[in-house]
Amino acid sequence: MKAILARLPWLSAETLWYLGALYLLGRLLQYFLTGVGGPLKLAVELVPLIYALAILRLYTSGRLYPGLPLWANRFLTGVYLGIAVLTYVYFNREYQSLYLLRSGDYTLLDFIVATSFLVLILEVARREHLILLVINVLFGVYAVLGYWVPWDLLWHPGISWSRLLSVTTLELQLGVFGDYAQLGLTLIGAFLLLAALGVGFDLQPSLVRVLLRFLRGPRSLPQLTVLASTFTGMITGSASANSAVVGSVTIPMMQRVGIRGEYAAAIEAAASTGGLIMPPIMAAAAFLMAQFLGVGYGEVVLRGFVVALLYSATIAFSVYLISLKEIHGSLGTVTYPQPSSKDFLKVGVLLATVLYLFYLLVVRGVSPLIAGLHAAGLGLSSLLFLHLLERLSLAELLARLKVALRAYAELLTQIVVLMTLLSVFVSLATATGFILRMGQILTGAAQGDLLVLVLVTWFLGLLLGLGLPPTATYVILAVLIVDPLRQAGFSSWQAHFFAFLLGVYGDLTPPVALSVAVASSIAGSSFMRTNWEAVKVSFPLLIFPFVVLVRPELLANPWTKIDFWAAFLGSLIAFLAFSAAFYSSTSIWPRLALALLGASVLFAPGSWIPIASLASLLLLGYLVWRSQVVSSST
Repeated sequence: MKAILARLPWLSAETLWYLGALYLLGRLLQYFLTGVGGPLKLAVELVPLIYALAILRLYTSGRLYPGLPLWANRFLTGVYLGIAVLTYVYFNREYQSLYLLRSGDYTLLDFIVATSFLVLILEVARREHLILLVINVLFGVYAVLGYWVPWDLLWHPGISWSRLLSVTTLELQLGVFGDYAQLGLTLIGAFLLLAALGVGFDLQPSLVRVLLRFLRGPRSLPQLTVLASTFTGMITGSASANSAVVGSVTIPMMQRVGIRGEYAAAIEAAASTGGLIMPPIMAAAAFLMAQFLGVGYGEVVLRGFVVALLYSATIAFSVYLISLKEIHGSLGTVTYPQPSSKDFLKVGVLLATVLYLFYLLVVRGVSPLIAGLHAAGLGLSSLLFLHLLERLSLAELLARLKVALRAYAELLTQIVVLMTLLSVFVSLATATGFILRMGQILTGAAQGDLLVLVLVTWFLGLLLGLGLPPTATYVILAVLIVDPLRQAGFSSWQAHFFAFLLGVYGDLTPPVALSVAVASSIAGSSFMRTNWEAVKVSFPLLIFPFVVLVRPELLANPWTKIDFWAAFLGSLIAFLAFSAAFYSSTSIWPRLALALLGASVLFAPGSWIPIASLASLLLLGYLVWRSQVVSSST
């Protein structure tokens, strides 16, 4: 055996990973262009491959079993790859039989293969999503042993182990091959093509360099950080990726002009979190929300912009006030990368591609899959043309495409692994009737009091956000709390955005706060102090879930009605007031008065809103002026 492997030096885990990634991309492109097989057959083919890629990446990065010797890691990697291959072969061979001919009448071999694959799924979850693993294991135990639960509202007669395996794996339309996995592979997979091109052709660094070209003074640097992170979020949909790409340039620059490390890192983390709200990706929640609501993806995007613009404008104002307090130097000693003409051309391609994508989605009403595919095609052809003009060698071009392939496969693997774990949770919660029972518990806890119901659901969202990524938090909340909120009188849009915004805010709460961890490591600052400042800067995001409930005009008919603009401007005034209350350089009493005025703009009766808004604007202007005076005198 060793002699055979010696003759095949290319047959390494890295090579196997790239071969799998190539097959993944090729099969997806075939589906995107032809629709052959349908989304369910696609999931049955590619979900086992996704888990094989996840195992190979864990092995090559040394994260599979770091405490075990190399031979043990190789052996276990081989076992897991064997399970993935067995699942692929068996489920595709038995596809028609499992789906149509003997659905619900499963054999012993069916259960053996399903159990093996479920073990593989849970093992990958142990390394990548430990909290979700714990939740799914607890729900699995609850599903089987529900008759042991002493609380009547949660008691159920229990399901058999065979039923547990069938709802999670063998019933193809319900479990790990169901809607969530299909959505991750199809709609989200099409949009990730553009994100992967951005990584492969260095679009994000080019964007940062171009924005820095417009830097006019040290106090405009934090605002450019917010702008760069917002635009980068439109491509990546990842707060930690934003912090790494943008923060590696802007955080050291902010520190050189006098901003303390925890402030610089907090600004970047808060701005990067805004990238999770910014369409078109919206932390992958936009696709899920459209499916939950049964509406066009463009409808979600229009409402996503409402939230994203309010948040970004507030963060930009907050960091301006921070810069007045922190920055007292000049840019004379600060060096930053200068953009080349190629950078400007790349950014032009990026903006044209994103605008074309929104045109297809919002104006033309094209399906998200087709829109994402067309936008990626436009981006790729434009970038290839630029590189032909640059006369890059074939080897250099292939190297960039290799980086793009790697980014695409890794991003898609992360998404699909998360989606399959969520599918397990939803399948078990449905099979046990937990979703209905949870609605009854929430309604009973509120005892008809609307405020109590909202506060209970809000607190539940904060708890989930402490340990789960934003997409997972949103899906679980959407399953558990949307119906109780709708029954209480809120619209579906309000209930879903309430859940979505709580999920996004969870990305800033420890211990999961990845964007804060990345930014604080770049700045060399304390994680907890940075986290606290990021939470303060992002305070509007904490109360935004309440705002969408008390101001339904923001989501009912966005951008077209007078009621919307009144609610939009009122919310903006209130959020700016909260920012000034936190960061203006004045005594406590004017800041407290402004915070109370801002709260009244959001939550007071309608007749009071114009008066409170005018008073807030006047006091806000005074506090900003005082902050400028204090800054100029120090």
